[in-house]
Amino acid sequence: MADRTDPRDALAAIERTEGRLATRMHWPLHRHAAAGVLQALFVVAWALPLPYMGALFAVAVAMMTLIAEADRKRDGMFVSGMVSKSGIPAIVVAIALTLGGIAAVTWFAGGPGMWHIAAVPVAIVVAVGVTLASLWWEKLYQAELRREQAA
Repeated sequence: MADRTDPRDALAAIERTEGRLATRMHWPLHRHAAAGVLQALFVVAWALPLPYMGALFAVAVAMMTLIAEADRKRDGMFVSGMVSKSGIPAIVVAIALTLGGIAAVTWFAGGPGMWHIAAVPVAIVVAVGVTLASLWWEKLYQAELRREQAA
């Protein structure tokens, strides 16, 4: 029987938990795609007149809340991308894609709040790119948890 006061037993319990967490932390493809669509909404919003831009930003914020709540229901928790030090490169790629998409839309339209049809293909590229970055982040996070368990 483990001694509840022995720090080695406590560390062993943490390692077992990290191993179970690494196995459990798998999100369905539609969850990764939701992250991509969310970022694409921010890109498209940038190309809309101000009232519509604000409305689409509100939809995107509501979508973030729904994603977090769905994660809590499915997994019992919401895992922020920033929880993983190993996953930071994937987060940087996702942010760069989104900011690059906003810059591209602004350039094509001649400024923010001005519609240009290029917003649609740019948003599609951002959605796909962020979805792939999210999938990559998951792999990095799982590997980090497994390394911590093995250490």
